[in-house]
Amino acid sequence: MKYLLALLSLVTLFGASTAQAQTPVSKEIANNYFINCKSQTDPRFSAASQEIFCACTAANMVQSYTLEDMQNASRPDEIGRAAANKLIINVYAPCIQFPAREYHYNSCVQNPQTKILGGDPQKLCACTAERVAAHIQQNAQSMFSQILAVNPTIADPMQALYSDNNFQKTAQAQLMACLGR
Repeated sequence: MKYLLALLSLVTLFGASTAQAQTPVSKEIANNYFINCKSQTDPRFSAASQEIFCACTAANMVQSYTLEDMQNASRPDEIGRAAANKLIINVYAPCIQFPAREYHYNSCVQNPQTKILGGDPQKLCACTAERVAAHIQQNAQSMFSQILAVNPTIADPMQALYSDNNFQKTAQAQLMACLGR
C-alpha cells in the first residue's frame, strides 16, 4: 500500500512521542504527507485522481488520526495493525470514492462483456461508476470495517474492496440499474 508507505516515511521525518497523549496530526505533517502521497504513482489512477485522493486523505488525517497512530502503524504487532486499520477506515475510506470512480469506469470500459450488454459502453460505464462512487461515499467506512473483520491484514484497500464479494454484488446491482433492468 503505497499511501501507507508515504505515511510511514513521515513518521521518521517528524517523529512521534510514545506518550499517552493523543497528538493531532499537524497541517504541516498533512501537507508533507500530501506531497509524498501524490508523488507515489499508481498505474490504476490518473495523476488528477490520485491528487484528489491524497488531498482528501491529508485532510482526514488532521481530523481523525494522531502522531501516535502514525508511529504505531509501523509496528509489526496488534497495536500496529489496529493503527493501520484505523488509517484505512477513518482516513482512506472516506476518500476512496474518488479513485474508485475512475478505476470502475476504466475497468468497465475495458471489459469486453460491457459491449455485449448493448448501448453505449462509455455512457453505461459512466453511469455505473457514478453510482458505485455514490454508494462508496455513503458506505465505505462500514464496508471496510466488514472487510477488515474478515481479513484484518489487508495491504491494498482498493484491491480489498474490489475483491470483496459484497462489493461485487453492489457493483453488479449498480450496473443493472444503469441498464434499466
